[in-house]
Amino acid sequence: MGAYVVTDKQAYELMHAHHWREAFTYWQTSYRSGAVLQSAQLNALAKCCEMLDEWDQHEAVIEEGLRRYAENADLQARNRYRQALKLYQAERWASAYEHLEQLRSCNPAEWPFALSYYRWQALLMMQVSALPTEQLQRCAIAEASLFKNACIFSRQLAGFEWVIRLSGWDASIKYDFLLVHQQLVEVFKNHDRQLAALRTEPVVAAVGKLAGFLRIHPFVIDEIPTGYLHFYARLLLMHGFTDLYVDYRQAFITRIAAFGDSRIPSLVEQLFRVAHDNERDATQVEIFVRDLLEQVDASANSALSKVLAVSELYRQPTMDSAYLRLNENHAFASLISGKSIAIVGPADVGLDNGQDIDSFDLVIRFNHRAELQLNPVQFGSRTDISYYGSTTLNLHQRYLESDNSLQCMVVEEFDLARFEWLKNVRLPIREHLRAWSFDSPFLFGAPSAIQRTLMDILRFQPRQVKVFNMNFYLNIGYAGGYGRQDFNIFPALSIHDPVSNFVFVQKCAAAWGVETDAVLSEILQLTPAQYLTRLWASHSRFVN
Repeated sequence: MGAYVVTDKQAYELMHAHHWREAFTYWQTSYRSGAVLQSAQLNALAKCCEMLDEWDQHEAVIEEGLRRYAENADLQARNRYRQALKLYQAERWASAYEHLEQLRSCNPAEWPFALSYYRWQALLMMQVSALPTEQLQRCAIAEASLFKNACIFSRQLAGFEWVIRLSGWDASIKYDFLLVHQQLVEVFKNHDRQLAALRTEPVVAAVGKLAGFLRIHPFVIDEIPTGYLHFYARLLLMHGFTDLYVDYRQAFITRIAAFGDSRIPSLVEQLFRVAHDNERDATQVEIFVRDLLEQVDASANSALSKVLAVSELYRQPTMDSAYLRLNENHAFASLISGKSIAIVGPADVGLDNGQDIDSFDLVIRFNHRAELQLNPVQFGSRTDISYYGSTTLNLHQRYLESDNSLQCMVVEEFDLARFEWLKNVRLPIREHLRAWSFDSPFLFGAPSAIQRTLMDILRFQPRQVKVFNMNFYLNIGYAGGYGRQDFNIFPALSIHDPVSNFVFVQKCAAAWGVETDAVLSEILQLTPAQYLTRLWASHSRFVN
């Protein structure tokens, strides 16, 4: 980006857009001109220094800032951060980890510094370097690599250079792989937020080099620890390397299936094994889940018990269903119980579903707003319940605070605390069932909107549920501005894994009698492999 920056506002906009070098040049010019910068401006310059590893400049900026604004907590924290990274660079892992851990409680709200990768790398290096044998080191790295979340993060790169060092690969392979890994670390280490939102040119180049290396050396997959297989599969899907996604996803599944019973599995291992059983072919016996159900109270308040309860949606309902006992909102349960429910997605599937949709007792839509006018012949005209996502909730404030015809609105977990203005909404409001991230029954990623809605409402025993206008992204025809012709779906798929979401609807619809419109019914007859083939073809312009 070569635009000449002339205002603070433009510099802040560049920082928000991850154009750190251009923003740094602006702040540095102001700093060197002799102008007296305010504490917020100095913090912005220091943040740019951190992102670009300009540590000499960082030190000078912080020293001057503390002379002028000695009581400024953000500048004080940034000074401590610089000291912690000096310990990190000196490989004083225990001290570095201690300092980085303490900084978690005082990270600036405006332009926070990155902690995640550095903290986990220091912790893992501290632990692994203290182990006496390579076998113990391998085991420690493998265990630490398992990470279950809706998204992927920079911390998941921690420790991988030890994987390379301990491998049996030729020296030249190790050298090349280490260069590839170091480039990934460089582009990700200063980012604590989930990686799907990070699509800068250096990131695209680094992931491209990883993909090129893995294609040239396919055998390395055999020595990559299980958790890194999971991370690589999702990172590669995020950037459209669909062949490698399939290979690394399958390799992860094979490892999970081979987990032995010689030791007590960790909680993360148990969650992945439950998810693996959920997504196995229907002809296979779900041995692990069956055995685990005999040991765990699925109604207890824990991540494992929640996953076990929601996992019942993959199988035929039972008389003693823990899932049906997940009832935190009696008013909403009464609204849903015994009713016919239409769940309406935003996809234009070419069907005139409107009359059928409006015949249901309750119609559920997503991110509903007054100005959104969908073709009633295709989508129906009524909305009784709307589910709202966190990323778009503020767009609907005026509508939701006004009188409207909704009987209930449903928001994501923690949104009632996150959005103060929701207290002004006069209609019934609740948070949906939390089964999205660590406590998701999915093997990869998080449920999409319709899948989350099924997880939420089926426990209230509606009389009938039918899903309309959903096509699993097999074309790009969306109504009401939900999608664009140039929309790259792969970053979203890395969060909402296509296979996990597809298999859930397949199994849930079959086991719990969820009905679907004609287009979705045809799609659900596909195998997961057939579905992926059609998905890649539908979005081929973004496939690498």
